[in-house]
Order: sequence, then structure tokens, then C-alpha cells
Amino acid sequence: MSKIKISDDEVSYTATSLYDLQEIFLRYKSVEGVAGWIYRGQADAEWPLIPKAGRDGFESRGSSDLAMFSLWMNKAIAYEKLPENELECLAIAQHHGLATRLLDWSNNPLVATYFACKDEPEKDAALYLYYSKNATNEKVDHKEIKEITQYIPRGIVARIIRQSGRFTYHPNPSEPVTFGEIGFPFVGQQLKKITIVRSAKSDILDELNIYNINEEGIFPDLDGLSRHFNWLKLNQKGI
Repeated sequence: MSKIKISDDEVSYTATSLYDLQEIFLRYKSVEGVAGWIYRGQADAEWPLIPKAGRDGFESRGSSDLAMFSLWMNKAIAYEKLPENELECLAIAQHHGLATRLLDWSNNPLVATYFACKDEPEKDAALYLYYSKNATNEKVDHKEIKEITQYIPRGIVARIIRQSGRFTYHPNPSEPVTFGEIGFPFVGQQLKKITIVRSAKSDILDELNIYNINEEGIFPDLDGLSRHFNWLKLNQKGI
């Protein structure tokens, strides 16, 4: 089997504008519906790339996150009908704030940029680009997954569709996504980090708003609409 070049050896960039970011996105394009480049924004460039179940306070009891998830499912059926597949249930739990082994990503780099810039205005942000050679869907038993794997969900909730949502599943929740060669049959670095300087965050949010990349656009409910109107008012955008 011949090798497939996915990227160069660059792993870090610095951006001071949306234009800078778009220049980089053109080099690492996503592909709809299949594994490929996915994007994640983090408001503080120092935060690690680990799911909530592996963060301080949640990782101290080994596999207890799965026990918590099982208890969550037993109670969640009182509120809505759950899918039969546990991986889809895990995505719904993640959507509603439970600490799970899933880490949120997007197939849309502008959505990831929004999440990088919307909070922590005094901190440099990070925008990560990740190419996973392993991908799965809801038909797989998540307990059988042995390494960090991209999960391509169905549109089980409207927010996943609006945010072009993807996940990585972490069988060891405290194991971060790290830099390095992706490995055969691919060639290239599988993780890129773009540092967005703090002074650029506000201007980037203004530009994203032109394209409806805002709370109203990516959170399709009354909470998202209300947060967007609050942002317009606080930032003197005509209301």
C-alpha cells in the first residue's frame, strides 16, 4: 500500500486575524461525512486536549465515569426517549453537560474559531486541527475502542447539525490528543495548533457574526437567541 500525505511537518502557527486563520484552513480542509481534518477551539491556549471525564475532579476513580454514565441513562429515560446505541446516548449526555469520554470538535473551522474566541478575553486562545486515521459511527460498541478515535455522529440533536459536530472518543479519558506523526499508511503531522492572540478575539467575533457564526447561529434554541441578543446589546451592535 502506498503512503498518503496528509500534511507537512508544521505543528504550530500564530494568527492575529480571521484572514490569517482562513489562509491556514485552505491548507487543511475538512471532508463532509468521512474522517479527515476536524477543528476545536479552546479559549485558553494552555488548556490540554482532554475530555471532561479526564479532567481534575473527574478522573480520580478510574472507570467511574462509565458507571456514572450508566446511572445517567437509567434516569434520563424519564425525560426523553434514548437511542438504543450507547455511543449515541453518550453524545446526548455530552450535549447536556455530563462529564464523558467524548471531546467536542467540528467539521467547520469557523465554528471552532468562535468557541476559541468567545470566552477568556485576557487569554490567548488555541485552535486545533486534528486528523484521525481511526473513525467510527454509532454502530460500534464504545467499550471495544482501544485508542483515540473520531466519532462521526448522526444528527441526533439539532445542535450537532448546526455546529457540524464531531467527537473524539477517549478510552482513557485522561489521555490527551498529542502532537506526532500520524503513522502508516499516512505521512505528516496529525495535530496542528494555531495560537490566536488575545487582542484579536473581539475583532474575529465581529467578523464571524457577519456569517451568522454566533450564539443564535450555532445554538438553535431560545437560550442561544437570548445570549446572542445580550451580546449585541453589550457590544453596541445596533440594539
